Amino acid sequence: MTLERRLDVSGINFSYNSHPVLSDIGFSLGPGQVLGILGVNGAGKSTLLKCLNRILKPHAGTVMLAQEDLLCMTPREVARRVGYVPQRHTESRLSVYESVLLGRKPHMGWTVSQTDYDIVETLLTQMG
Repeated sequence: MTLERRLDVSGINFSYNSHPVLSDIGFSLGPGQVLGILGVNGAGKSTLLKCLNRILKPHAGTVMLAQEDLLCMTPREVARRVGYVPQRHTESRLSVYESVLLGRKPHMGWTVSQTDYDIVETLLTQMG
């Protein structure tokens, strides 16, 4: 039995100015699969993640999530489908609860609803 692919990355290329960082990166992940990205400092791990969620725009390639092209979506549409927590964020110190609630931002209006609080509680309970 073949699992439907959930994330398909193909031919991702990215350079900072004229310095190539990513060249022809590709992989596929099905439901329940996990991928680790390993490499020395400056190898392009964070750059790859930023290209996958449109923080950076790859020079070439495709990023398909559930057969939808993330590179053609608006930033809000991407944020509704992909979560990202930067390695360093020195401006504020958020609790775990606040960090999870922040992930609800693309789904909320101007204020946090009881539904948003309930979703955060459910997620934190599921994660233990």
